[in-house]
Amino acid sequence: MRNNAAKRVLIADDQYYSIESLKLTLAHREGILVCGQAGNGEELIQLSTQLEPDVIITDIRMPGINTADAIGIIRAVHPDIKILAWTQYADDEQILNMMNAGANGYLFKHADADAIIAAIDAVMKGQTFFCEITNSRLLYMIQHRYLASSYKPLPPHFFAAHEREILVLICKQYKSRQIAAQLGLTNNTVNKYRNNLLLKTGAGNVVGLVLFALEHGIVKKEDIPGKKQ
Repeated sequence: MRNNAAKRVLIADDQYYSIESLKLTLAHREGILVCGQAGNGEELIQLSTQLEPDVIITDIRMPGINTADAIGIIRAVHPDIKILAWTQYADDEQILNMMNAGANGYLFKHADADAIIAAIDAVMKGQTFFCEITNSRLLYMIQHRYLASSYKPLPPHFFAAHEREILVLICKQYKSRQIAAQLGLTNNTVNKYRNNLLLKTGAGNVVGLVLFALEHGIVKKEDIPGKKQ
């Protein structure tokens, strides 16, 4: 993000009313600048390069390129852009598709202005943001759907020193400072390991890391806390 500058927000939605409503919500918020709008996946990809926004708020169902695919393309080319999925649907598969594609958070269209600003602030700080509904759905899916009877094996020596331990603690929702204290590392070292894990596993965010760990038998559903600590 540009130092001391407004957060530049690109909005994507194929519904005119939705875009205008969100623009109105953000119009007079200090430190927020709506820099553009897109009506489909192709425009979203193009404008992400042309406008270089700090944050993208995008509907999950638009004409043209699938939104999850568009996010994957944007994430590959512009890894620093933060992406919030914005929808009226509480669909489990859509939530997972967006998270696996690399979205940094999930926001429902009925969210009030304070929640939208909180979501923007959270992702700009490098955090993930899930509204209460999404949190409950993700927890349900982890506890009830991702119960593999057999796990996908990983290559020998897949993890470097401390990576497996740190992945397990991330799944248990430990913060970086807590992981550092437990393993006798610095915060910077833990954050480097965290970034390496994201790259190595292909996960877009912490949710992706949790799903990867479950899929490969690194953690069990019982290891995942019922709520954030």
